[in-house]
Amino acid sequence: MKCKTHDLLFGKTDYPPDKLLIKELIGNTLHGWSDLKQAILRLPAISLGEMSNVKLMNRTDVKYLVNAKRIPVLINKLTADYHIQEIEGRRVANYGTIYLDTKELLFYHMHMNGKLNHIKWRIRSYIESNLSFLEIKKKSNTGRTRKNRIVYDLSESFQEGKFRDFIRDTSGIEADNLQPVLENNFNRITLVNNHKTDRLTIDFNISFRNCFNGKSVPLANLAIIEIKQDRLSESAIRKYIDEMRIRKSGVSKYCLGIALTAENIKRNLYKRKIRYINKIAS
Repeated sequence: MKCKTHDLLFGKTDYPPDKLLIKELIGNTLHGWSDLKQAILRLPAISLGEMSNVKLMNRTDVKYLVNAKRIPVLINKLTADYHIQEIEGRRVANYGTIYLDTKELLFYHMHMNGKLNHIKWRIRSYIESNLSFLEIKKKSNTGRTRKNRIVYDLSESFQEGKFRDFIRDTSGIEADNLQPVLENNFNRITLVNNHKTDRLTIDFNISFRNCFNGKSVPLANLAIIEIKQDRLSESAIRKYIDEMRIRKSGVSKYCLGIALTAENIKRNLYKRKIRYINKIAS
């Protein structure tokens, strides 16, 4: 079972032709979808162009796991402090990702073995924008995340031309040693505070498919909240998250997806996280 970039990311979207904010699928998988829709419509909008100054390519990330049913309650608390990104009338975006790793899953095992400095390679597609990037994310031992990326053409191979050079120059790895290992799809709400000093993303309707064995795992009732800042500072969202007793939990979608779908794989660091996800997303 192989993941094909051009089929995977652009050939399987099922948005209705009108300007509904999200796939019809959500209405069947996420309880309280009408509440979520009403909550995001209450937020003031910010355009993609206005978001251009909030890229935060060198940042500190803090993640939280929560049952997706609680997201409308949280969003309703943010109307005075945050704007929601809106693109052509859509406030919920559809993302597709293919993670690249070696056959032996080198990057996965670096993370599982507790390496403080680790990397991830992925092809990230923004479905509505018809735009893809080849990206490397590097996390340092101080918790800082740096991301480098170039625009990627899904009809081309990441193992050739400028993409091969980009992989070698940014990581010292030969592209021939990488292959697609995991497919990940999800929906995302992106918020930015009024001062444009921090960005908040909420991912939900998360699903994984293993490129080796074809195993698929949907996590329809899980949401991942991520606060992204250039520096640690006061943030309104932190106060509301604390009020709702939402627990901080560092999680990598890549590692979670591999841990859930791969066979005979080391997953010790994620056993507790998986139990916690099963508990809050039930």
